Amino acid sequence: MRSIRAVKVAAVVVVGVFLSRASFANGQENILHGKSVQQILDCAKDKTCASQHDEWELAKAVSRPENIDLLIGSYKRADNVDQEPLIVMALFSLHDPRVDTFMRGIAFKGLKPHEPDNDPQWYPLQYLARGCDQRALARLSRPENIKEAYPIGCMWWQNTIKTFGDCNYRLATPYLIEALSTACINIDNNAAKALKKFYPGTCESKQWPEAMQQCYREVAQKHGYKTF
Repeated sequence: MRSIRAVKVAAVVVVGVFLSRASFANGQENILHGKSVQQILDCAKDKTCASQHDEWELAKAVSRPENIDLLIGSYKRADNVDQEPLIVMALFSLHDPRVDTFMRGIAFKGLKPHEPDNDPQWYPLQYLARGCDQRALARLSRPENIKEAYPIGCMWWQNTIKTFGDCNYRLATPYLIEALSTACINIDNNAAKALKKFYPGTCESKQWPEAMQQCYREVAQKHGYKTF
């Protein structure tokens, strides 16, 4: 598990990269305006074009409800490994039964039991987890995702931690206890909120992460959970 200092340094780097990407993406918005969905998808497999555009901005440019069928169809026909993640990222922000079916169809394909769920596997899993899909929640709360504190940037992983609490997924208790010491964006705060929700009136008096962890470990063990 990373030290709190190391995680804070990583958080600064992640935020810096995020802000840099956002600034760059704003400058590319006008360039992408007017291009067709297919032209933008083709950009992902062209090295020159892809180097000139931020991946998230490409996804944002095609992430519209009217493009759902086209995006899903393009994924099935994709002949380039760089197109598939772009399409999944574009669909990730759309809420529609067609997207639900699509994400359910790809979320668990090719997953290895002892590897963390990083990019690009995280997107379909998190999409399903937001709807409290039990299989997706179980996959995301595995020990393999704890070893490096978070398998994908904490800017995004904080949402997974929040999802455990929103879905009342108590089986994530051991993971949430470890996340209390991950001071990156809101990972630790979201973990604390979830544990307080699950076990009200137990460890609120503890101020330091280590003390909170020890307290919640004892609480978890009383409820039959095996902690890390």
